[in-house]
This record gives sequence, structure tokens and C-alpha cells, in this order.
Amino acid sequence: MRWKGPALALLGAAAVAGIAIGFMLGSGSDKTLTTGSTEAVRGSSSGGSTSAASGTAGTGASTGATLPQPPGPVRLGHRLLVATVDDAFKQADPALAARLIKISHDAGFGSVIAKGYLDLLARTYDALKAVSPHIQVIGGALAPRGSDRPGTKRDTHSPTRFIQDLGAAYKASGRSRPVMDAFSVHPYMRTSELPPTDLHTASTTITIADYPKLASLLSHAFDGTPQRGRGLPIYYTEFGVQTRVPAGHRRAYSDLDSPSAADAVDPKTQARYYRQALQLAACQPTVKGLFVFHTFDETDLAGWQSGLYYADEKPKPSLPAFRRAAADARAARLTQCSGVTFVPNS
Repeated sequence: MRWKGPALALLGAAAVAGIAIGFMLGSGSDKTLTTGSTEAVRGSSSGGSTSAASGTAGTGASTGATLPQPPGPVRLGHRLLVATVDDAFKQADPALAARLIKISHDAGFGSVIAKGYLDLLARTYDALKAVSPHIQVIGGALAPRGSDRPGTKRDTHSPTRFIQDLGAAYKASGRSRPVMDAFSVHPYMRTSELPPTDLHTASTTITIADYPKLASLLSHAFDGTPQRGRGLPIYYTEFGVQTRVPAGHRRAYSDLDSPSAADAVDPKTQARYYRQALQLAACQPTVKGLFVFHTFDETDLAGWQSGLYYADEKPKPSLPAFRRAAADARAARLTQCSGVTFVPNS
């Protein structure tokens, strides 16, 4: 959504009513509606559904590898949408919602995307395009991991298997129209201690550094059909690195003995990882934006403390560095690229 007064006042009341809202993204005029779930992710993430199958998370491990530096000409990274996903904006009081959104905007975020609560991707696509052909429908909202083992206590698809299954189902349907204009994934690392540059070449996990795998999967799933696969725009619609809560801010939190935040890092590391995530995205040609989950920490330490502000709305030390990185990403001056990775500073 664009940061304008009338839209801010509407957001709080609409969220409480459970209304699905299409938000304006970037500098264009197309409306964007995500059709998957953007449920809060706790370390391993929960995914969305774009058909009868589920894209929820399971287990997966990082290989610990870092990105190679492929040969080729060095270029500037492209412009990115830098956005946030945060349940704090769901307020009955529109004035309070507007104030929290203003704080988020000042942190460097340009957009918020809401949960879709939608049924089937194809039906959604047809209904929205009947309203306006300019509405952009984003499918997917997949988790980064999954077990692909039915009959367990938590049956989960990996994003790799889900994309393959979605492509096969689309081809079998004989559909003559697309089902989405872009694709989204929640590329959380297995723990906040791991950098976004880690690769998962030997597993079905997909995080930001696994962009070549994701692009190849989309191409193989849909090429030769009415649904675009190769070159399909990609959004990273949830990514977060949670930080430790210092003593001076702990009174704003509950469940203080929760072990869930054991992987939390210091704010300096959070800022570095967020910058690396944006640098990677800026070097991946079909990636259009990255959404950070959250702006504000969740108050329950059993939740997720990945915001740029503590739960008491005080800024973290990572905020200034993130704000600069977000501004540079929007202006296409964040990094230089070689292939689909960024050129580290010497």
C-alpha cells in the first residue's frame, strides 16, 4: 500500500473485520493481493496454500555453504520493494493503526501486505481479473522447508515438492489461463544464527540464496503452458532474524523463560543479515521485493522478535543500518552484482 492518510485510517477497521485488502506496491499503479497465508513463523515457518495442497513447513537443515562468486561482469543491483508483515497493524482504533504504520514507514519500509484468506488460486485469479485486469495476483506464500512424508504427525510439503505438484496439477487441469502474476516464498533460515547467504543445494529447502533453484523449479513447472514460469516475478514475502531482548526492554514482554528465542542474535548481526538478504534479492533478476517479518517484536517471547523495534516500540540499534540499506535498495544503489549474487565489500 502507498503511505497515504485515508488508506491508513481504513486499515485498522478493515483488519478487525477480516476484510482482504489489495495493497498498492512500489511506484506503479497495479493492485497486489497475496493468495497464500502469511502466518507467523517460528523458526521453521508456516506456509500458505494456493490449491488443495498445503505448503506448510517441516524440517530442513542448512548445508552451511556460502555463495560462490561466479565469473561475469559486475553490475548494479536493481531496485527493490522493501516491505513488512506485522500483526501489530490490526487495531480496532484506526488512529492507533495509522501511528504504528507511520513508525514502520519511518523505519524504512515502503509497504505492508495483508493475509489473503482466499480459497483456490485459480478461482481467486479469475474473480479478481474480472474486477480489473490490472490487479496483480501473487500465489505461493510457501515455507522454506517441509518433510514430504505423509502419515506423520505433521504432514508438510517442501517448497520444492509443492512447486512441482502445483505445476503438475496445473498441466493436468487443461486450464487455458494463468493462475498468478507473481510467486512468493517465505525464505527463513533454519535459525536466526545462520546468514542468508547459506545454500541448500542438497535438500528441498529454499531460502534467499537458493534463487537459482527456485527460478529453475518455476520454469520446469510451468513453461509451455499459459502460466508463465520462466521469468515469473518473485516476492520474498516473509523473512526475519530475531534479536535478544536486553534487560531494559524485557518488561514489555511476556513468557520470559521461553526457549523459543534461543537462536536470537545481537542487533548488529540482525542488521548485517538484513542487508545481505536485500543485497542478494537486488542481484536476482526476477525478484521484485522482500518483506521483513516484523516491524515490531511480538510481546510473547515464545513468538518472534525479528522487528526493528522492541515490543515497547523503542528502536533497536539495528534500525539506522537497516533504514540505510532499505533506502539504497529502493534506489538501486545497494550493491554490485556478479551473476545472481552480490559483490562483497573489499
